[in-house]
Amino acid sequence: MEATAVREVTEETGFDVRILGAAGEAAWSYERGGRHILEKVQYFLMTPTSLDNHGHDDEFDEVTWVNLNDGALLLSYPEEKAILENIKAKATFYVDE
Repeated sequence: MEATAVREVTEETGFDVRILGAAGEAAWSYERGGRHILEKVQYFLMTPTSLDNHGHDDEFDEVTWVNLNDGALLLSYPEEKAILENIKAKATFYVDE
């Protein structure tokens, strides 16, 4: 699971990263093609191993760095906002600028 997460983040953002630890899990369900789908996502706290960007894939128009407070404003799903709030509460590295 961790290797998959690192690969996906690198492909989607263009940054090489390493995992610092687990950040949480979110689950939601939706309908597609008449089928009920339950989706579970495992999140990891990561850090870039270099600030050199290899270019992101076309799944996203833009990749940018934001501080944790701004990140919370950009997220759509309550489950993801809760994970970010949990990270902020536990963070010893976080400095609000």
